[in-house]
Order: sequence, then structure tokens, then C-alpha cells
Amino acid sequence: MARPPLQDSPAWAFFMCFEHERIHIETSSVLMRELPLGLLRRPPQWPAYHPSVGDAARAPPANDLITGGCRRCVCVLSVLCL
Repeated sequence: MARPPLQDSPAWAFFMCFEHERIHIETSSVLMRELPLGLLRRPPQWPAYHPSVGDAARAPPANDLITGGCRRCVCVLSVLCL
């Protein structure tokens, strides 16, 4: 495909299907984040968690973009650092 598909292209339907499915996934993820954790389970078909999950002794990597509370923050959500 040499150019982006336009509405008169047969490929347009595929891209609209992808976008429609993305909206459903995004909506579901928001609803799941609002549920109490006790109501959520990992489906048994999913692969096991990565070994680093739940390793509280391991410090998270440093993030140079977030300085937090310094009024010099360069992160996208700098309003949180004020």
C-alpha cells in the first residue's frame, strides 16, 4: 500500500475495525482499573508473571525525566511536581 487508505479504499474497513476494537479494549481497561483488586484475576491462559514482578527488594530504575517537587520538572505531567 503506497498511500494511506481513504474512505473509498477496501482497506479502510480494516483500519476502522482496528480502531473500533482499540476503543473497546481501552474502555475495558478503564473499567477494570476502577474495580476492587479482589474482583480481578489473571486468566489461566495468560503466561506467568515476569520474575521481577513483586520483587520489593529491587529498586526501580531511575527516571531522569521526573524530578518531583523541584519546580524544574521536565516531565509531561509537570503539574504534579508543583
